[in-house]
Amino acid sequence: MENEELVHSLRLLISGLHKSLRKDISESTSLSLTELETISLLYRNDHMLPTELANHTKVSTPSMTQILNKLAERKYIRRKSDPEDKRKVSISLTSTGKKVIENALNNQDNELRGRIESRLTAGEIKTLMKVLPILEKINSL
Repeated sequence: MENEELVHSLRLLISGLHKSLRKDISESTSLSLTELETISLLYRNDHMLPTELANHTKVSTPSMTQILNKLAERKYIRRKSDPEDKRKVSISLTSTGKKVIENALNNQDNELRGRIESRLTAGEIKTLMKVLPILEKINSL
């Protein structure tokens, strides 16, 4: 397989797997994919500004404001004004929001585990384990 074909196949495979796992979680949490991505970002980062969340999720600032309002209504996030600059508002997860994302990630792990165990042979699982360090090299900065 030439590098071009490898790159194309790998991109399609990773993208497809990522989308299907995100879709499964989105359906189980009743959150949109962007809402789920937003709380995932907040889970990985202690707090973020709305503009940072909008940039990472590739939505407009007004759209992010709507998403944050919905998440706040569900008590998944909290807003905290910067004491030195009241225009800046820091967003963080509440304990409820953390539980939602932890459950979603657990469900995602279970879904992926189920796919691996039901679709792969023991030999294929061993091969996949050997490939992980190579994929990690591709993913490292």
